[in-house]
Amino acid sequence: MDLFVKMLETSRAEASLSYNNYEKDQMTAFDSLAAHYVQLAHAEKNKERKREQFTQATLLYTTADKIIMYDQVRLFTDSSYSIDS
Repeated sequence: MDLFVKMLETSRAEASLSYNNYEKDQMTAFDSLAAHYVQLAHAEKNKERKREQFTQATLLYTTADKIIMYDQVRLFTDSSYSIDS
């Protein structure tokens, strides 16, 4: 697992939530990790592994949706993901 993924995976459970606008940072971390899984899925040749990566991305995007539902940048990101997958 590369450092980027490890850092973002760790932040899911261990990030501080005691500052203003932490929701936006949390949402950005989920979206960044999800986008990474989408990129991996597009490059993957193995169909099962590809499906797992898209499933992981979907889970992360759904989790981020629950944090800030109507953020405009987020809505654009979600729509482009839906078109790609």
